[in-house]
Amino acid sequence: RERLSSARSLSCLGGLARELGGCGRALGELLREVEAGRRREVLGLLYAPLEDKVAAYGELEAAQLQADMRAALGAAGVEGGEGDAGAVVSRLAGSIRPAFAALHAAVDRCNALTGGSEVRALLKAADTELSAYLAALQAAVAGLGERHRARVAAAATATTSAATTTASAAAAAAATAAAAAAAVDDGEDIANVLQLIKVGRELSAAVSRLEAVLRTAVATAVARLQALTAAPPTPSISQQQQQQQQQQHGGAAGATPFAAEATAAAASATASSSSASSSGVAVPHALSGAAEADPVALRLVAARGERLARLVKLGASLSDPRFMVLPGAVAQLEAFSATVQSTVFGVLLARVSALLAPLPGLPEWTKGGSAGGAHGGVAPLPAFNTYPLPYVTAIGDHLMAVPQQLEVLMGDTADDAPASATSATSATGEGAAAAAAAAAAGGGGDSAAEWEEVAAEWLDKVVSGAAGMYGEAVCRIPALSHQGGIQLSTDVEYFVNLMTALHVAPPPALLTLQLLAGAAPEEFGELARGALAEGGADAAAVRALAGMRRLPLE
Repeated sequence: RERLSSARSLSCLGGLARELGGCGRALGELLREVEAGRRREVLGLLYAPLEDKVAAYGELEAAQLQADMRAALGAAGVEGGEGDAGAVVSRLAGSIRPAFAALHAAVDRCNALTGGSEVRALLKAADTELSAYLAALQAAVAGLGERHRARVAAAATATTSAATTTASAAAAAAATAAAAAAAVDDGEDIANVLQLIKVGRELSAAVSRLEAVLRTAVATAVARLQALTAAPPTPSISQQQQQQQQQQHGGAAGATPFAAEATAAAASATASSSSASSSGVAVPHALSGAAEADPVALRLVAARGERLARLVKLGASLSDPRFMVLPGAVAQLEAFSATVQSTVFGVLLARVSALLAPLPGLPEWTKGGSAGGAHGGVAPLPAFNTYPLPYVTAIGDHLMAVPQQLEVLMGDTADDAPASATSATSATGEGAAAAAAAAAAGGGGDSAAEWEEVAAEWLDKVVSGAAGMYGEAVCRIPALSHQGGIQLSTDVEYFVNLMTALHVAPPPALLTLQLLAGAAPEEFGELARGALAEGGADAAAVRALAGMRRLPLE
């Protein structure tokens, strides 16, 4: 015990458990003539140093997994979290395989050291450390999104400042060059950040495979351990000789009082054990000849079989659809997925947000006079052609590039299946077999058709999100003249046509702005009331326009 007190390596302890088990079984054979209680006492002394480590298995496994997960994060450079988007995403993806290989290896360590009796501690350790790993990835993803938004905002501010502080051609050229460089960097960041969607799906698949492996490990351990402790006891050599003598002398007629008493006691014990098992009460379990010297069996029947009862209860929980082997990790995975979604969405729309920031204060909205009320004695506006302003054409250029950027999701789909297969076979033994079966059931990577569907969903989400942001920015315009309304209608029409070209349905708010923004003051009220009556107009947009143009709705 003193020599083992400082031992922390589960692999070494697993080897010790194997050697001690063999030694104990050999010793059990030598002690078959010894009374059962005394024999268990001797074997207990032999196994005592090992049982100390088994009792601390949960703590040891948690420490081992913590070190392995940190190594996976550190080797991939995730903990630093710095660098460009491509490097960060690559490090995130590179950490998945070693992290889950360590988790699968924990199943084999549990079987090697404890024979599966401490599978409950394994589940707790795996859940805790996997949750911590996913939290670290979530923090890295969130930091990536924050850095990108800050960089885009700074570039937009610098470009706007350069364009407004001086009217020189050199300054305008410098501002244009800076905007072009920012757009290139933005495109590179988007291509890299989109890979987070693949990382998220790979993580989700890896967690599902691990859950399947752990469920299989629990079911296998419970069935094996129940079988180990359920066999009837094997009589000793002296008991066998007594039974042979009884058979030779006419069975019970030649039996001694002690033999008869032992037979009755055994029958009573068997009956009481069956009755207690059916009622769920923990009772001492009888062990077979081989199991009498097995350290796992002795551990399970100790303390009136309470450990075995807890394992049986755990095994029964597997049939409950509400039971989760990794509740904390599943919750953390959902949080990670939500962070990935918000980060990718934010990065894709960061440039749109920056371009829309100055929109409410543009001078074009108040050109041609005060807010668009009745002209009174002022001459009507002359006819003129309007063109979309640069802010909306820049947004259009950005959104038109999104389909091409989303093609990164459809590339290298053939490499996904080998990656999942490699992670499934990284462990050894029972854990590897279960992982390989789970990977086969999962079907490997996602098909190209599935990724095309994902890309289409993201295109719709991004363009619709940009439309919502545009509508909100327009509603913040403080005042709108008639001429400014015509300009706004032109801009909105450009955006609506852009959405149609991208096969995304325009929202009612933008269609309402397109219809009413440039309406003549004397026609605005009638048009607005008619659109509202038909049910195709957005009431909030109508009220916002009326307020901007200082026009009554009645």
